[in-house]
Amino acid sequence: MRREWLAAILAGVVMTTGCVSNSKYQEALTEADTVREELDKTRQQKSAMEQQIRTLKELNVKLSNDAQGARDEMERMAHGLAKERGYFEGRTRDLEEKIKALSAQNHNVRQEYLDVKRHNDTLKSLVARFQKELKDRSSAIPATQVPSGSLSAPSVVSPAQRP
Repeated sequence: MRREWLAAILAGVVMTTGCVSNSKYQEALTEADTVREELDKTRQQKSAMEQQIRTLKELNVKLSNDAQGARDEMERMAHGLAKERGYFEGRTRDLEEKIKALSAQNHNVRQEYLDVKRHNDTLKSLVARFQKELKDRSSAIPATQVPSGSLSAPSVVSPAQRP
């Protein structure tokens, strides 16, 4: 029984203290409305943030695709550049070999030219010597014994005098 009394007293205390004044109740309602408004604003901000996140993720995917495309293009260009470099290196080697061959050919032609020039100079000096000897012989032989034009010296024309 004691328990029942205690429960009744306790219920009475709770009942008397459970009542609130009207002003406190109105304050609580106002505060609840304010909290609801803040909650709505927060939900709207959350929704806006989620939309921004979706937009940023889409933009990130687009930029990632663009970056991959740029990397692919760079690889393609690097491959093309390497191919062109190989072509030009091969072409350069070919041209250098041709230059060496032409230089050797030029050297041989110059050497041959110098040999021909020396030979020509030797022949000129021989012709000049033979002409002198003929002239000396023709002056040593009496003029009556030499038929006209038979001992005349052949004329020598140098390459510079030729037409």
